[in-house]
Amino acid sequence: MSLQFEMQMVSLRFEAKKRCIEFWVKMLRMEGKRLVRMVMLEAMGLRGKVKWIENLKQSLEEIGWMGVGMEELGRLSNGEVVKMLRDCVWRAVKESWAVQAEQHSKLKLKW
Repeated sequence: MSLQFEMQMVSLRFEAKKRCIEFWVKMLRMEGKRLVRMVMLEAMGLRGKVKWIENLKQSLEEIGWMGVGMEELGRLSNGEVVKMLRDCVWRAVKESWAVQAEQHSKLKLKW
């Protein structure tokens, strides 16, 4: 953890969540009749029956994006969405590091 902090590296867990969310945002923004988009929208309608939807919701909650809707994302460019996502992931990473530092008394972080 401390080496990642010193090198400003995001842990693999957060990088995977970020890339997963980027992928699904891209799928949601696709044009109407694309098969991947249609399957995704159908799976989203099955609420609670599809594991990857639950994992996606958990990832969104973890980085603070649970209330962000497609209307908001639709008004932003892909670059703006990626930057906003990256910033939110970094905030979540720093919070995670702070919690870990508190649990291990030798690792006090000062922000």
